[in-house]
Amino acid sequence: MNTHSVDSSVLACKRRRNFLRQNQMGKLRALFSGDNWQKLMSKSIGIIPLPVYFVTLACLGVLLALGKISGDISIMIALLTVCGFTCAELGARLPGLRQVGGPVIVTIFLPSCLVYYKLLPGELI
Repeated sequence: MNTHSVDSSVLACKRRRNFLRQNQMGKLRALFSGDNWQKLMSKSIGIIPLPVYFVTLACLGVLLALGKISGDISIMIALLTVCGFTCAELGARLPGLRQVGGPVIVTIFLPSCLVYYKLLPGELI
């Protein structure tokens, strides 16, 4: 095997990798372009915009998986906000409960049921 064929195959591999990288970045740019980003930010769970909600939910999930949930005020505010608005959205979307105050009922009673049946991790109680 001569060095020219090795160099050309390495160069072809680098070109292919760069093309794939640029193609993936193009898809991300298209997803987060002005109009799409505005559509995502206009949708919300409670008062939290959807991208912020998912980032906060992912961070809390990682902290919970690692067992690093602490009693810091910032973490507790994020946890109560995400859990409270999630329960309220569930209550607002359930057909039978929607007419009789579903968001309030689910927000009050769902966490109580989860604690009673020991479905919440001990770090959150």
